[in-house]
Amino acid sequence: MANTTIKETWIQNKEPHIINIGEDIKLKPGFPQKIKNLDELKELYPMLKEKISKGLIIILNDKIAESEKLNIEQEVAKRLKNANMV
Repeated sequence: MANTTIKETWIQNKEPHIINIGEDIKLKPGFPQKIKNLDELKELYPMLKEKISKGLIIILNDKIAESEKLNIEQEVAKRLKNANMV
């Protein structure tokens, strides 16, 4: 039996709109997302490889991804608090 491991990678969309990759993956702006088999996806979708090379989609390590998620969650909480004060 072949021992196949599915590699998961954190990526982040730096464009101000959602990027669709295939039918199943929608990259939301600014929010880190974990995807499986990035290398296979780059082969299937040349647009993904192009956006990574241009810096429009960045690859993150686990520590940076968690930090980015925390920053976004804090900003959302702050904006909701301010909206409720109006």
